Amino acid sequence: MLNSHLYRSHHTRQRYLQGKSRRLPSQSSFRFWELYLRTTTIAIALAGLHLPHGWVLLFHDSAFLRGFGTTLVIASADLFVWAERSLGDEYSPCYDSFLPGRLVRQGPYRFMRHPLYTSNIILLWGVMLVCGSLWLLPNCLLLMWFYARAAVSEESALAADLPDYQEYMTMTGRYLPRPSRRRRDPPDSR
Repeated sequence: MLNSHLYRSHHTRQRYLQGKSRRLPSQSSFRFWELYLRTTTIAIALAGLHLPHGWVLLFHDSAFLRGFGTTLVIASADLFVWAERSLGDEYSPCYDSFLPGRLVRQGPYRFMRHPLYTSNIILLWGVMLVCGSLWLLPNCLLLMWFYARAAVSEESALAADLPDYQEYMTMTGRYLPRPSRRRRDPPDSR
């Protein structure tokens, strides 16, 4: 979403297309909606600085919530950079996805399957808290809906193409780390 600047600055279309030929089912409409979400989020955030509270549907005026929102924005940027670097050449954007040549299990991908989606969702919720505007709620929900569709579609294609993906799905959470499922030995029966 707003992290799309990082996508474009590190990966040109030619770079992420190198060596990739098998496309994932595309959410071609996401390109439009990503631009819509980015534009309206920035417009609402700027309007919140200049318009009376009634116009921006202010739902809080709390310094604590603004600070917490700022923390979410910073954490989401850190997660995004970590995930993007971990993917390396296996990266392709949601609206133009290709099957990777290998399963990435390093960085945040050790814990969750879609950290880039998670980072963008956290970012938008953080921006909503910083602005305090309910006008951003539809944007948050729309982004989550698109990413849920994309994740299901991607996981289906990856499970069919990568032999270890089914096992990987049982070991990791989709958007958040899965609680550890360590085997517990039975207590001594002395």
